Parts: sequence; C-alpha cells; structure tokens
Amino acid sequence: MAFAPEMIISPGCTYRERFLLPLPGRVVVNNGDAVRPTDVVGYVVQRGPVSVVDLASPLKETPRRVLEHLVVKEGQSVRGGEVLARKSGWPRAREVRAPVDARAMALGAGMAVLEGFPVEAPVSGCLPGRVVEVFPGTGLEVEGTGALVLGATLLGRDFSGPLKMAGPVPERVLRPEHLDATVHGTVIVAGIGEDVAALVRAAELGAHGVVVGGAPPAWARGTLPLPVAVVQGFGRLPMARAAFDLLNQIAGLVVYAASRGGRCWVFVPTEGDSDRPPVGPGSGQVEAGCLVHVAAGQHVGTVGPVLEVLAGTGEAIVQSGGKRLSVPATSLELLVR
Repeated sequence: MAFAPEMIISPGCTYRERFLLPLPGRVVVNNGDAVRPTDVVGYVVQRGPVSVVDLASPLKETPRRVLEHLVVKEGQSVRGGEVLARKSGWPRAREVRAPVDARAMALGAGMAVLEGFPVEAPVSGCLPGRVVEVFPGTGLEVEGTGALVLGATLLGRDFSGPLKMAGPVPERVLRPEHLDATVHGTVIVAGIGEDVAALVRAAELGAHGVVVGGAPPAWARGTLPLPVAVVQGFGRLPMARAAFDLLNQIAGLVVYAASRGGRCWVFVPTEGDSDRPPVGPGSGQVEAGCLVHVAAGQHVGTVGPVLEVLAGTGEAIVQSGGKRLSVPATSLELLVR
C-alpha cells in the first residue's frame, strides 16, 4: 500500500533551527556567521576508548598472583609503551606494556582495564543559514530562507550538491541509462524510484544522493549504495508536479537534503546561505560580457563568455569553441565580470 504523508512545497520560506551539541562542549561560531552543514560549529569532549590488556598470560602467572607484579596503580595515567607489570626472571624479566596513552581504570583478575584520554571531537550538521543566537557550551540557533520541499523520509545520511534533473516529467522512472558522467558530484532528481540498479549506477558515477517522489518499501529495509530523499512516500508514486516544477526551476543550485523531525527536508538556501550564490536574469550577476562556467546540464564543464541573456526565458547564450550554446542561467557560475 502506498504511503503519502502531507507535503509542504514552498518556493520561499524562512526556517529556524536550534542546533544542540550532543554533549556539553564549546561553540566556535558567533552571531551573524554564515554556516553550512559541513562547517564545524563546536567541539565536545568524548571519553577515550576502553581496552582490556591481558597481564597473566604474558607474565606466565596465575591471575591472583599478577597483583604482586604490578608497576602501576588504579587511576594512574600511563603512556603508550610504559610498563604495566613486570616479573623478574632469567635470562630476562617478563613485562607487559601499555598499548596506548591511557588511564588504568581497574586492575585485577589478571587484567588491566585501560581508558584512553578524553579527546575533543568536532560537531557539524546544522542547517545552512546565519547564526542568530549562541548558547555557550550547548549549541546555537540558525535562521535561513530558501525554497523548500518537506517530504516523507530520508533513507541514509544527509547530503548536498548541485541539483541535477534526470528526466523531463515527474512520472518518469529513474533508470541506469538515464545517468551519465554529468551526474558526478550532483544531487539527482527523478520522478519515481524503482530500480536499485539506478542507485548503483549513480553511486558509481559519484553522485551525492538522489531525490525521488516514491520508492519501494524494500528500500527502507536494506542498505542503499547512496542516500535517497523520498518526498512523496513509499509506493510507485510520481513526484508531485508542484515539487518537481520547483526543483526544476532551481536546477544547478546547491540543494540540501536533511532529516529533521522524522521528515525529509529538501531545500535550497537563498540570501547568501547556499554554497554558491544564485545567478540568473534579475540577479544582477550574469550579463553579457561575463565569463562563466556551466555547472550543470548538457554542457556542464563548459567555460566561455556570455553573449546575451534572453529576457523572460531564463536562458543565457554562452560562446564556446565558435558555437552559441543556450544554457539555463541558473546553471552558470560567474567567473569574471
């Protein structure tokens, strides 16, 4: 049976997230800073790994008598290679050394329980936007604006990349033959997910993730070769036309897929929150005479000057090798004005 929770589709919305550190720690960003999910926003102190070292066997001693040969005490810090226990003998003494820097948590039963020293671990993963409030030691609050499709679920980890449309209509099933080298480093958008071979092909080509309308329920029970955002629900469901059209309009811009509150957020930040600024007619960035790089679409990788921007069409004419290429302005990265 198909499962289709209510979707939210908005070409322009404001979102806010209170992002908390998993443990008490320190926040390293300030109010007004622009942040992305890949940015480190804080650090937390984590306990070191715990390991058990056999003392009795190397010393060739009974567990009860190992206590007579201990060189360290419980609670003592030791360095890697430092002697934990030593038994005199001929022609040489038998010794057991600490494998790593650690603290001796417990000694007994012929064993030593060691805990590695605490380490600071970086924390990242907040939504992209600007920091509007910092909670010292605990977290921060981020606010952003952008286009949003709030869908059903995210299978796998959060992901991001330039948005790449894999088909012209939301009813099209994603197949391996629909994918080529141009999907490398992108987020692929398709109408229906059905064939896991398409996901394998996308992963082989270096795609960061896939966004589909519907997907087989089996995809939620297995391990997929790359993460998949399911915006419509489980079943053979095409993507809602409004969602498909919105994603098609912003193709080429950096899109994020993130799991929040049991739902999947697929969104493109605006106002400087994206990994690269939006470009196109009306943005004041792409115009005749600019040198641009085509970041998505049929002519991805092309570099050349803009001859003209066609008003009302969203297309720019880019010169390359004596040819005039018509390219969506949203697929262009500005290099030189």
